[in-house]
Amino acid sequence: VLPVGSRELAQELLDRLVPDRPRDQSPPPHRARFKTPLRYRMLGWGSTDTCVCTTTGRLRRTTCWVPLVKVQSLRHVQGPVQRRLQLASVHLDTAGRSLRATLRDRDAAEADQALARLSELARAARRAA
Repeated sequence: VLPVGSRELAQELLDRLVPDRPRDQSPPPHRARFKTPLRYRMLGWGSTDTCVCTTTGRLRRTTCWVPLVKVQSLRHVQGPVQRRLQLASVHLDTAGRSLRATLRDRDAAEADQALARLSELARAARRAA
């Protein structure tokens, strides 16, 4: 949307495009550093009643905003390394292949709570639409 510009201009543009975007993001637990040492500093997620925002990336930060009204499925994923470190990921899928978000390497209890909360919020958002 904005190939070149200041951070303030980008924030102003985001406020116009995604007015109900999450402002704060929660960082991952410290033990996630063992699984993803290069990505650890850039992992985060936040949500409002209508939108979920995730950040990830190894060398450059990538941010994804997903409107909850468009969420088609939610998945709780826990691989063998994540299980050993008591971590889990929650995937939000939308129709098509272009829009998806992942809450990567969260505490397992936090992932369970996020899955339950986001399921309820997505249902409520679809009903309201």
